[in-house]
Amino acid sequence: MKKWNPLILFLLVLAMSACQTPEGTNEDEKIPDGAIPIEDYKAMKLENIEALEAKVWGENVQADEKAQRQLLIAYSEWGNNFREDERTPEFMFQGGRIAMILNKPRRAIELFLGVHDGFPNYNKRVESAYLVGFIYDDMLGDREMARKYYLKVIELYPESTWAESAKALNDQLYMSDDQIIQMFQEKNAQK
Repeated sequence: MKKWNPLILFLLVLAMSACQTPEGTNEDEKIPDGAIPIEDYKAMKLENIEALEAKVWGENVQADEKAQRQLLIAYSEWGNNFREDERTPEFMFQGGRIAMILNKPRRAIELFLGVHDGFPNYNKRVESAYLVGFIYDDMLGDREMARKYYLKVIELYPESTWAESAKALNDQLYMSDDQIIQMFQEKNAQK
């Protein structure tokens, strides 16, 4: 008769016991202490966004930077957790606007690109692509990236008013201030 090594026997028993669950329980049914249902979590997050929006976007409101930062975080969390919700692209777009206000151009670009690339039916998709070019141009001073996104808007959405604006700004990218002033004076003289 073959003898079993006690260590191997111990490991075998340990492995078998780890695979068993107590009778009457299902691994999928275990809910950690303090957990809340996803619907309640979503409602809580939406309530927080609405309260912060009233502080930031409400009438006769002087939004403080703290409320703006909190709203940016709330919009970002919503976008990360609820991609399929119909409010997500608008929340991400508004997050991009707040990031611009807070002088966080890289975060604004991430949000606007997320809107453009992730929500093909959203009505501010073209504006989002345009704003990426504008941020590279105006906030970051990166003319090459600005040109790339302005040309993308012109190519993908040639009939839009955003394409007209992108074309005008693209034409001015490498002009000096004096050249831009001269261009406007010539246009005014033609009228």
